[in-house]
Amino acid sequence: MDIFNTSWFGYHVAPIARKFAASTPLSDIGYIRDKDSRVQLTFGTFNYSFILRGVGTYLYRGQMLTVQAPCVLTQSPGEPMDYGPDTTWEELYLMYNQSALPRLTAAGLVPKAPIWPIQDPVQLQAHLGGLVRTLGLRYFDPFIDRIDSLCEMLILETLLGGARPAYSPQAEAIRDIETHVNTHLYSDIDFASAADAHAMHPAAFRRSWMREIGVPPARYLMLQRIKEACRLLVETSSSIGEIAGLLRFEDPLYFSRKFRAVTGLTATEYRRRYQSSLSPAQLVDRPLVTK
Repeated sequence: MDIFNTSWFGYHVAPIARKFAASTPLSDIGYIRDKDSRVQLTFGTFNYSFILRGVGTYLYRGQMLTVQAPCVLTQSPGEPMDYGPDTTWEELYLMYNQSALPRLTAAGLVPKAPIWPIQDPVQLQAHLGGLVRTLGLRYFDPFIDRIDSLCEMLILETLLGGARPAYSPQAEAIRDIETHVNTHLYSDIDFASAADAHAMHPAAFRRSWMREIGVPPARYLMLQRIKEACRLLVETSSSIGEIAGLLRFEDPLYFSRKFRAVTGLTATEYRRRYQSSLSPAQLVDRPLVTK
């Protein structure tokens, strides 16, 4: 990507006092435009290496993995690491003290896979631009909380696109069906027909759906429609009955029972609680129906 106006840098920022506790404190951050050496050591920190350009390999727990930019690879504390470019690669690295690992894990920022692709390099580059501008100030103390937040956003951005990759044709089919469901919540959904369209036997569909989604198809559809009902209750002036009908709940009482079971509130209570922050001018006369 080559957006840093230097060939390399390395900053140790752990000692800088943080004013806020919103983000995980970074220990070190560094950049190498043309890294040509292989790393073979054991870290005491948990690290993210953003490989922005180049190709290489990563020997991870006895398995040789291919590193193809743009991607991210991690290094865990206490584990022998062996990775590097075939010739050169461009790398931005973030290092966190071992004490930060539980917080990163709880935030969902530590995937099981040691390497994953960056699905949207353009969006990542936009976040990198903010980091470049902040690091250019050199005196980091007043901006350290911003640097922490920007680094967390970088990690999150790489995971948003690659959190649920399709590892098999069956998994890819399930994701296609899931997308269809979520873009047709106002329409009748026939899971049997959707499975047939992907040449999946009903039993195979059920097994694959549960493996990928973890919630039975009918319940998943109901939960997504309740979630959409929450949005419509807050963002529109449509009646509860109209919203229930739009979302294919033929019985308003059934809708009311399911809504309360999922949210813990009645539809009226939900609207009263969350719509109060919107002015009448922000409400529309009726919801936009997804075709």
